[in-house]
Amino acid sequence: MSRVSRPLQRAVGCNEPPGRDMCRVVRADRAERFERCFDQHWPAVCRCLARRGAGVLTEDLASEVFSIAWRKWRRVPDDPLPWLLRTAINLLANARRGDRRHAGLDRAQTIAAPHSDPHAVLVERGDARELLGALATLPAFDREALILTAWDQLTPAQAAEVCGCSAGTFRVRLHRARAALKARLAADPCPIPAEVPLS
Repeated sequence: MSRVSRPLQRAVGCNEPPGRDMCRVVRADRAERFERCFDQHWPAVCRCLARRGAGVLTEDLASEVFSIAWRKWRRVPDDPLPWLLRTAINLLANARRGDRRHAGLDRAQTIAAPHSDPHAVLVERGDARELLGALATLPAFDREALILTAWDQLTPAQAAEVCGCSAGTFRVRLHRARAALKARLAADPCPIPAEVPLS
């Protein structure tokens, strides 16, 4: 019996030589854990991409994220959400670099829910317009810090992993970003840059 098979046997709880049945058990466990990850994190990955303006590419890019996760499942950390979001952001950046014909990727979109109160929609769009305008004036890292924690609901430690920095560094940057956003929103009037159109 090889050295490689013993840890696998112990992990599966089997003392018999490796065979097809053990491989089936390992594959079934891997597939079950991946399916749970997919069910739990698919909405968060789609929201992350949609908020960054992926538009019609949102589901295609999210599917690619999980395809990559499946291929690299052994290297995906125990808390997969930061890894999945970082992969999604990188795929979106690659799509933007690779195909500039999709100019709509860079536009922020606010879509009202069907059957909602028209007055409430106008108020929400006005608030969203003001918030997005203030966000657009912030540096890219500040925007990303705020989006990851407020909209994607990541903890500072998870968001730091997505950004590739330490949790302490991320907390400092997040504090500064919140202060900068608060100052921009307090300023009257808040300019709305042309590159952040809302419909």
